Amino acid sequence: KNQNLVLPLKFIDSVSDNLNELIDWKFSKENARILIENGYFFALSSNGIKEQDEFLKSLRILAKRMDENKIILSLTLIPAKMLGIDNNYGSIEKGKIANFTIADGNIFSKNSSIFEVWINGFIYRISKYPRKFFGDWEVRMNDSTLRLKIYKEGKSLRVKVNDKVYSNVHFENNVLEVDNYKFYFSDDGCLNCKYISELEEEEVKKIMEKENPPKIYKLFPTFKTILIKNGIIWLPDTILENADIFIKNGKIVEIGKNLNFNAEYVIDATNKHITPGIFDAHSHIAIDGDVNEWSESITPEVRVIDVINPFDINIYRELAGGVTTAHIMHGSANAIGGQNVIIKLKWGFPADSLVYKDSPRTIKFALGENPKRSNWLENSDRYPRSRLGVISIIEDALLRAKNYKGKKNLRMEALKEILNGKIQIHCHAYRQDEMLALMESLKKFGIQVRMFHHALEAYKISKELKRENVYVSTFSDWWSYKFEAYDAIPYNAFITTKNNVLTSLNSDSPELARRLNSEAGKMLKYGFTKETDVLKLITINPAKQFSLDKFVGSLEKGKDADFVIWNGNPLSPYSIVLETWIEGKKFFDREEDLRIRKEIKLLKEKLMNEFKNYSE
Repeated sequence: KNQNLVLPLKFIDSVSDNLNELIDWKFSKENARILIENGYFFALSSNGIKEQDEFLKSLRILAKRMDENKIILSLTLIPAKMLGIDNNYGSIEKGKIANFTIADGNIFSKNSSIFEVWINGFIYRISKYPRKFFGDWEVRMNDSTLRLKIYKEGKSLRVKVNDKVYSNVHFENNVLEVDNYKFYFSDDGCLNCKYISELEEEEVKKIMEKENPPKIYKLFPTFKTILIKNGIIWLPDTILENADIFIKNGKIVEIGKNLNFNAEYVIDATNKHITPGIFDAHSHIAIDGDVNEWSESITPEVRVIDVINPFDINIYRELAGGVTTAHIMHGSANAIGGQNVIIKLKWGFPADSLVYKDSPRTIKFALGENPKRSNWLENSDRYPRSRLGVISIIEDALLRAKNYKGKKNLRMEALKEILNGKIQIHCHAYRQDEMLALMESLKKFGIQVRMFHHALEAYKISKELKRENVYVSTFSDWWSYKFEAYDAIPYNAFITTKNNVLTSLNSDSPELARRLNSEAGKMLKYGFTKETDVLKLITINPAKQFSLDKFVGSLEKGKDADFVIWNGNPLSPYSIVLETWIEGKKFFDREEDLRIRKEIKLLKEKLMNEFKNYSE
């Protein structure tokens, strides 16, 4: 409430059939009122308004919804205070600059007009009427003739049509409205007339009926205690059938058969599979804007945590695929890119609520084609432009950070934290020679890579990776889709795991993330023989890689109640997620989703009809 807010007077006037756009349109004229009612103050801005007459029209729209005095303050004293000039501007007081407006009535009234504007004591008269306006007119319309007399009585406009005098008239934009007539004037005094029937006039002036705004549904209630009954529970090393899980305050309290607890909410999981929530070790969802900082090769000062978008639809879609935790990464356009962040997929919650508070800090490095901009060579003069240069510029940046002193530099500060071990290195790489080269280079600075991502040739150097305690997060059966991937094999994850390299599977794609369960299932074809070991690749293994296995990654006592309910074996591509829970709160329910789709369709139709028929 202490923030300076500036609201636009440009309201949304065009939308598609997108529900979010329709709801934004619905609320755009209510925004100021809602803020005022909740104790917020703000300045109003004409930014975005192209036509001069829109400004007053917008003010009059607001006046139908909120106190006129609050609107005046938002246009005068409040912006003056924001700018620190309220000693001289913002109100009519003794000693202040003579800036004011004179109108023939309440400016929020449709029939009022501004006569004069005074700025620094100088008068600016507003010419409202065409050159030839006042006087007698004869208007021929169809088979009838109207005698029209336009004149002023004091400051008020009067119009006599035939023998009847009208005082409730309105003139704006060269249009004179009198009773059921509209007279159109051009600047040189020409006049046209249009008669509006009573019914048409009512339709033209109709204001959309004021209704309660669309409900913001709280989809799922919160329960302190939950009991899952008779489920097929996937534990770290075994599958427990007809078993129960008791959850309290978002934590797993007990797992076993025939548990006897009183719970606020009971889930009948008969013939359903219960797994830990999936942990995606490499994701680019929930970022507001581009995932890359393209300008330079070394950009560790930029942070994904600053641009989290909790309303990204991909969060919800991944919940529908059983994902509950994700490592949101900067892109790979830089040798040293930006800082990443780990989030829980709490769809629609405030951005801060998504951030995993106990998670380690990580940063994105990249080797190979991407940081040397292979597809940009003709249009880029950014260094480096070779694989050799990528390793070289990383060494150069770290060396400069090692010798960094003096004036604070955010880039050097971030690099210094890497050297001090406060930020883990997660590196995009494909080829074994480049992975080995980076590991050797980092030894000069007493640090090491935490994890190689993609790492499709990791199977060639699994012993070296184990020796340096470097982890791997790879794909399932991707190979030969680009030059760097020509030597990739689908047995990569199996070979690294067999050589005791902690390995996980990741998506690197919002589409693939919805099917990480079947990506893991493929590994049963390529070396793995135990279903629970395959599930670890997308649950407990990534949790261990980020030192979060005390909290997430498996269904065990004391851990967060992040779990997924499936209608079949979770490793099957035919199985469907029925429910996804995070910390004991439901964030996805397939049955509810299907029901709400019907409501959304009706709401969209309702808002579209309102939009089509709307007039203010």
